[in-house]
Amino acid sequence: MSQPLDSIASVLEETGEYRVLRRIAPFVPSPVQPDEPTFIGLILDTETTGTDFVHDEVIELGIIKFEYGARGRIYRVLESFNQLQQPTKPIPAEITRLTEPKRMIGALP
Repeated sequence: MSQPLDSIASVLEETGEYRVLRRIAPFVPSPVQPDEPTFIGLILDTETTGTDFVHDEVIELGIIKFEYGARGRIYRVLESFNQLQQPTKPIPAEITRLTEPKRMIGALP
């Protein structure tokens, strides 16, 4: 993000009225071999039709397995998994605005 946009985002967040999402640069694997102890981590992402665990359902599950060092540096992505599930009921508009599920549901068979 450019410096002016970072400044605008900071001003908005400081009001306590806004939460600003920032674009994350694509991951580039480290060109160097680890010089520290490494560990395996998992990132789990779920998308749902809402927040009520009794009535709402999971519509996407994504997992990334990665290697990281003791100092926190991510060295490489080892595996990834993504699975979509067609919901059994319409997705509420507020959830659509948050998760953009229309882009992924269209990819389902």
